[in-house]
Amino acid sequence: MLASMMTRPTSGHAAPAALACALLLCLATTCAAQRAAAPTPPPRPASLPAEPQGAPAEPVPAPSAPLAGQPPPQLPKASRARMRECGRKWEEMKRAGKDAGLVWRGFAMDCLAGK
Repeated sequence: MLASMMTRPTSGHAAPAALACALLLCLATTCAAQRAAAPTPPPRPASLPAEPQGAPAEPVPAPSAPLAGQPPPQLPKASRARMRECGRKWEEMKRAGKDAGLVWRGFAMDCLAGK
């Protein structure tokens, strides 16, 4: 019947309506097939213990609040040229291997302050 509705010439809006009905019917049957119950897993072999043995997992501690209400530390105010100069110095130190034990924030605090 669907094939005859699609090939038979009709006037007006009957063809789009018939096509819409056919699509809805197809969608309804597909949805019904997908709603079928999922297969259950196979039964557990008798040779395996009922409960996994071992220590129960310890709960993961909640992360501590970062800096409890304090704003994060800010770098000193500096001009863009000074920031670029400090960045170049840092890159040169890293290439030369002179950054042992230093982190960017500590270096930048001193460099931007002009020390």
